[in-house]
Amino acid sequence: MSSIEQNWFPTHLRVTVIGARNLRSKRKKGMNNCYTVIRLGQEKYMTSVKERTLTPEWKEECTLQLPFILDNSDRWTLHLTVKHNNCRLPMDNFLGHVALPIAQLYENKTRRKNEWYDLQSKPNKVAKDRGQLQLGFQFLRDNMTASSYELSKSKPQSVFDKFKDKVTSLKYGMTHEILPTEGPSTSLKHQRSGKMSKSHSYGKEP
Repeated sequence: MSSIEQNWFPTHLRVTVIGARNLRSKRKKGMNNCYTVIRLGQEKYMTSVKERTLTPEWKEECTLQLPFILDNSDRWTLHLTVKHNNCRLPMDNFLGHVALPIAQLYENKTRRKNEWYDLQSKPNKVAKDRGQLQLGFQFLRDNMTASSYELSKSKPQSVFDKFKDKVTSLKYGMTHEILPTEGPSTSLKHQRSGKMSKSHSYGKEP
């Protein structure tokens, strides 16, 4: 294990909801108004609604804060639920669900980019083919990747940077270095006052 792997640990998880395919139809005309809800612990986000489609494309992301210790408990399982926005009923229709333990996702580096995940039925319900959800993941340390952290460590720190690191470490009750915090890159909107607000998609990566 390299020194960067020993010293680097994630503080945030960036989730990209890319799209879905082969969704089950909930409308007579055969098309859904689709959106995805993302939940980790008490944090909830949702994508925008894509209308009249069974193959929605979102390409939207949110950044979730991680605990200091990752475990396989349900508390730190990432839940993604695809739904049909039904304007005629008080409850939206369930289309499928994906549950991913964060600890396992962190250990399995091969399943982080543009991976298709099978959508599951609700617990205690008959299993059906519900299509797939395409996701991308990036683990960050104060919104910096491991490679960015390695580059930063290779550069000599100024007196001000060292002082800033020390203050941040004391703030979080840690003895290790914390990199200067950057503003989160979040396009999915957080749930506020019990309501979910729509998101804004981000541009394609070059």
